Amino acid sequence: MPNKKIAFFPGSFKPPHEGHFDIVKKLLKNQDKIYIIVSSKTRYYPNLDINNNKRISVNKEQSKKEWEDWINKLSKKQQDKIVLVMSNLPSPILSATGMAERICIPGDKCSFVKSAKNAANKRFEGSQELLRKKGIPTEIKVIDYKQKVNGKPLSSTNIRKQIYNKQKR
Repeated sequence: MPNKKIAFFPGSFKPPHEGHFDIVKKLLKNQDKIYIIVSSKTRYYPNLDINNNKRISVNKEQSKKEWEDWINKLSKKQQDKIVLVMSNLPSPILSATGMAERICIPGDKCSFVKSAKNAANKRFEGSQELLRKKGIPTEIKVIDYKQKVNGKPLSSTNIRKQIYNKQKR
């Protein structure tokens, strides 16, 4: 069925945080399908070597669980709009590009999504040009998300520190 609005939201999401969820909530208002694409690469954070040279890591299984927990809080109608994809590639953008090539058909309005925090990052433009040459027009959506939770700045680094502190116990 043509004329669908399809969004591809790729990222490492190590871990996903409330800002990412906020973006998806905004997309749910005007998209027919949202593909959340999580990279396969495990992220290690040696800058959190706080005690005894320990490192914290966040892998795609942990990211998947966080996304699933959040998605399960949505209505059934909203859940049906979301497809959570665990990429086998370290680059979620390559996965999103391949998916857009397979999924988008003439008449669809397909877009790549990135946060306003990453607006200057040009990582989607190459994918957009490749797809345009194949007759698949896409747009790049830049979506702002809430920057604070409980008055504190929202940051994946802070979330990783919380994970580290839980693992330490």
